[in-house]
Amino acid sequence: MLISKIVSITMLLWALYPENPYGYYVLLRIVLFIVCIFFVIDAKEKLNTPMAVAFGITGIIYNPVISIHLTREIWTVINVLTVFLFGLEGFLFRKPNGGTDEQE
Repeated sequence: MLISKIVSITMLLWALYPENPYGYYVLLRIVLFIVCIFFVIDAKEKLNTPMAVAFGITGIIYNPVISIHLTREIWTVINVLTVFLFGLEGFLFRKPNGGTDEQE
């Protein structure tokens, strides 16, 4: 899960570069949709309903089949918020001893 989080955050930050070709954003949607599905499943297994809902909504937003067409400025805000969501996920799934479930 850590690798998928790092790849997602890197892709989201790279998406802030305005000169990317359209194909990059299609790839971004596909990757984030798949990663969000895995995070929804993981959050549900850990009984973390708020994070499951957050990643579910994020997955719907990045759905590559039924695209949501927004302006570049709105997508920039959504991408930044998604980076924060992935970062927040690490803190919310932290074990009491300071580790995360991903380090097992």
